[in-house]
Amino acid sequence: MNPVTRFIAALSLALAMLAPSIALAAPAAIYLVRHGEKETGGAKDPELTERGQVRARNIAAILHKVGVKAVFSTPLKRTRQTVGHSNTLTELVRLFGGMSGPDIANHEYDRLYQLTVDSAGAITTVLLTSVPATRPVP
Repeated sequence: MNPVTRFIAALSLALAMLAPSIALAAPAAIYLVRHGEKETGGAKDPELTERGQVRARNIAAILHKVGVKAVFSTPLKRTRQTVGHSNTLTELVRLFGGMSGPDIANHEYDRLYQLTVDSAGAITTVLLTSVPATRPVP
C-alpha cells in the first residue's frame, strides 16, 4: 500500500473512532490545505519553491492564530512543508462530510478549507484562499 493510501486509510479509521465523541464535543474546526508550489525538474520528492515556502509560512500563521492543536501529513517533503496534497485533499474534505467543490487543478495551490462541526454534528464548509493567490477570488 502506498504512503498516501495508508494515510487516507489511517485518517478514515481515526475519524470513525472519533465520530461518537464529535457529537458530544464543543463546536470544532478542521482545516485542510494542499501543499504549496513545488520544484519542477523530475525529482521524486521535490522541495517547495520560494513561492511555496511563502505560502506555507502564511498558512502556518493563519493556523497558529486559530489555535490548531494537531497537524497530519503524508510523508512527502512538499506536504510536510505545507501539510496537504492535491490528489487527496478534495476526497478528505468529502470524507469529513464537507463540500469540496471542483477538483483541484495542477496549477492551483491556494485553497484552504475550514470545516466546522456544530454541536449537532452538522458540517459547514468555508473555502478560504491562502496568499499568494493562484486564481481569481470569487
